[in-house]
Amino acid sequence: GRPYLLTPTERTDPAAVSVMTDLVEQLGMQPVLLAPDDHDELVAQVSHLPYLLAVAAVGAASERAIGVSGPAFGGLARLAASPEDLWVQICRGNRAAIKRALSQFRLELDRLERALDGGEPLEALLRRSRQRAT
Repeated sequence: GRPYLLTPTERTDPAAVSVMTDLVEQLGMQPVLLAPDDHDELVAQVSHLPYLLAVAAVGAASERAIGVSGPAFGGLARLAASPEDLWVQICRGNRAAIKRALSQFRLELDRLERALDGGEPLEALLRRSRQRAT
């Protein structure tokens, strides 16, 4: 099952953690216990960053390009169309972790740009990404 993140603190009743863990397992999901700071770092990378990348991709595309876009761009556009009021709160609440994720992403973009210019093997970067994604 998919992971379900639980972030108990020292003030959390252990019985409540046990109840939630059991419920998550009954729903067919995998409970993952994380410290709140660890949660913020991880979701910045795999939830908040993808949303902001989608926003940037839609913002960077011309109207003409959007008019001929296919399913890949459609998935980005669907993500970028999420309610901005919610995302403003998320981004402000997890600002530091999101900025770290954006910095790491910039490094990856730089590597891709160097690879396009022949400075790094493009195939190796693409292969690494495919392997990590599966």
